[in-house]
Amino acid sequence: GKLALTASHYEHGGSLMATFDAGVASAPTFIPRPDPIAEDDGWVATFVYKPDEHRSDLVLLDATDLSTVCTMRLETHVPYMFHGSWCPTTHVGRQQQQPGS
Repeated sequence: GKLALTASHYEHGGSLMATFDAGVASAPTFIPRPDPIAEDDGWVATFVYKPDEHRSDLVLLDATDLSTVCTMRLETHVPYMFHGSWCPTTHVGRQQQQPGS
């Protein structure tokens, strides 16, 4: 069967849908574009587990219309309940100062 990922726009109404041939999608992660112009200016990343092949794809979608930007074929599987969050490079490796240090 087909797999679908949907997004709803509550302010303007309507919804978008991305479909995949088969598999199980992980929780999608929104990745904002640097200096976004609109709320949906960015990408949506999701892992799609392919049980027949016991491997996953990392799929990157355009958040404005859910069209596929690219699909990266992984040689291994990512558990289909895997989820994450996006952290811009400005926050990676930053250590919080402890009071009194």
